[in-house]
Amino acid sequence: MSRISRLQKPDALFGRDRSAQVAFSGRFILVEQRSVYNASDDLDRANTDLPEKTLEVEEIELGFAERLKSCLDENQEMRREMEMSLLSQVEAEQNLKKEMEGLLHIVEEKDKIVMISSNEIVVLDEELMRT
Repeated sequence: MSRISRLQKPDALFGRDRSAQVAFSGRFILVEQRSVYNASDDLDRANTDLPEKTLEVEEIELGFAERLKSCLDENQEMRREMEMSLLSQVEAEQNLKKEMEGLLHIVEEKDKIVMISSNEIVVLDEELMRT
């Protein structure tokens, strides 16, 4: 049986004693009033705390966003520096390769000169031997 139906039919609980019915109804109303008052206080406290808590959450979110932005900026700067370093290394490697090719060409030319000179020496030695 619900509270309302018990209040509407207090005769079932107390018989025909009207003063008991009134006392019961009064106590019930007081209990309900306290319950409503407590709920109202709780709601007021929650409503009072809500803006503060909302602000705290927003500040935390803003802090996270700022840290993420900072990390992103740092990562992008590091990436740019690494790209520049890699490009510099590639350029240095290409320069070394060109220099190596140039030196190799010089060595080949000198080898040809040495070969020609050796052949000339052999020819001159042979001529010297004949004379």
